Amino acid sequence: MARICFLTTGQLSRNPRLIRNASALAAAGHAVTAIYPDHQPSYHGFDAEIAREARFHLVALDYCRTPTGRLRWQLARIRHAIGVRFAGTRSRLLRHAVNYFAPEMERAALAAGSDLFFAQQHPSAVIAERVAQRAGVGFAVDAEDVLSAEPGSAGGFMARVERECFPRAALVTTMSEAAADHFADSCPLSTRPLALHNCPSLSERLLVPPAARLANPDRPPSLYWFGQMLGPHSCADQVLRALGQLDFPTRLVLRGSPVGEFASELRALQRTASPRVELLLEPPAPPAEMVRIASEHDVLVGTQPGDDLFHQLAIGNKVFTGMMAGCALVLTDTIAHRRLLASHPAAGVLFQGEAELVRELKALLTNREQLLARRQRSWDLAENRFSWEQESLLLVRAVARLNLGVALSA
Repeated sequence: MARICFLTTGQLSRNPRLIRNASALAAAGHAVTAIYPDHQPSYHGFDAEIAREARFHLVALDYCRTPTGRLRWQLARIRHAIGVRFAGTRSRLLRHAVNYFAPEMERAALAAGSDLFFAQQHPSAVIAERVAQRAGVGFAVDAEDVLSAEPGSAGGFMARVERECFPRAALVTTMSEAAADHFADSCPLSTRPLALHNCPSLSERLLVPPAARLANPDRPPSLYWFGQMLGPHSCADQVLRALGQLDFPTRLVLRGSPVGEFASELRALQRTASPRVELLLEPPAPPAEMVRIASEHDVLVGTQPGDDLFHQLAIGNKVFTGMMAGCALVLTDTIAHRRLLASHPAAGVLFQGEAELVRELKALLTNREQLLARRQRSWDLAENRFSWEQESLLLVRAVARLNLGVALSA
């Protein structure tokens, strides 16, 4: 059994990948600790719920619960501002420019002890490397996003982390095969990063009623998009206009908290341009319910809103939720989506622009047999490839190859 210490700069309940990675390695027999900064009181209830179920040890660094913690948070913000201002000329300040919590996190990590320090995202990578050097062990990085693609100085600092820190990591993981290609090309890594997709667990499929997978000729074809926030990034206005150009009724369900006046704009658009479309706006739902809810629809719409590298290389969890629910996929044409459907073309279609979206939707929704075939292919892909059971096994095996002195049954 090896000791593995995860480090993150985010609140616990805002780190689903950390929770899943830590849980998988704990289940494989490792002694896992996760260290995180407690600085957002609004998440305390969610954190407590996760802590009750966690199979690993949690260390919360206080930045909000006590007067001392709140003072520590103010000092952390000052420290970060100094780092941002001077990290360009003083490399030792880079850790403060990318991480508010560096000194406290370093002390806690060294106190916890570890055979492997595992950084969740770029800001923790600098800390993981520093404490790993002091402890004489290795470190790993889960680069969940391509943060070097962010605009301004933030992206510049993250690019330095990628160039200077990632090559010394024993293991780098990321969120898509396209992102793995990017890091392999842009960083002098010794081995190609491991793609760990944001997939649900097969257990979430147990809530899907058998009837959800059957054709229902009595209702219009139903399309579904979900996210925490519902705004222009959803491309919902584009989808709504495209559906309005079809000569048969359809249904569009959008789930998320509307941004600004976006909900009103969508309702106005539905009345004027898409009167045959039944438009439903729903609030966010619990994560455990998302597969079941998605199974109520025929098509999952997966969107990335821009051409910047950050979005081009990402595959959102909604895509794999749609797979797990047995939905056909309609995805924006990005590098990562293109790579996914090139390997699994029967699961869905890509679109780039409204005219192409109209053509794809018309072809898909007017052919019930093709629609059901694509839904079945999505279902089978989740069953045999894109589930957290499969992804976690990849992680466990990758860590086992690091020779941390533990024999794993996997």
